[in-house]
Amino acid sequence: AQFTALQGDAAYDAIFVLTDGTGYKTGASATAVAIPDAPIWMIHLDGRFPIGYDDDTLAAIQGSGGGTVGSIAEARIRWLAAADIVDKYTWTVIPSTDTAAFSDLTSDATFASLAARHLILAEMVAQRGQLNDLDTLDA
Repeated sequence: AQFTALQGDAAYDAIFVLTDGTGYKTGASATAVAIPDAPIWMIHLDGRFPIGYDDDTLAAIQGSGGGTVGSIAEARIRWLAAADIVDKYTWTVIPSTDTAAFSDLTSDATFASLAARHLILAEMVAQRGQLNDLDTLDA
């Protein structure tokens, strides 16, 4: 709510939230958190990550295409990268029409659930504000 009020008509490429290791609060969020057009990066400056986020905050982080990191430098690197890099693996989502170029590669069942997660997150970002229910992602 505070960001929305301060943002006005301004457009941002990314939103960096600098925070400390504040505790995770259970229960519903007191304020509805909207999913912005820019990726939200939660930057935990002291390196202490919370055990979780409330549902609205987590939905805003994931739905915006952002993430959580331990430094401003890491946030900049991940934000500026066209691909999502996690544990030294680069994740990219490409249109199914472009998959013929990769037909000689074998799939690894170990990564299937991770790949599915990244595909769903990419669809959430691509269709932000257009999904009425989760069944749309199953189509």
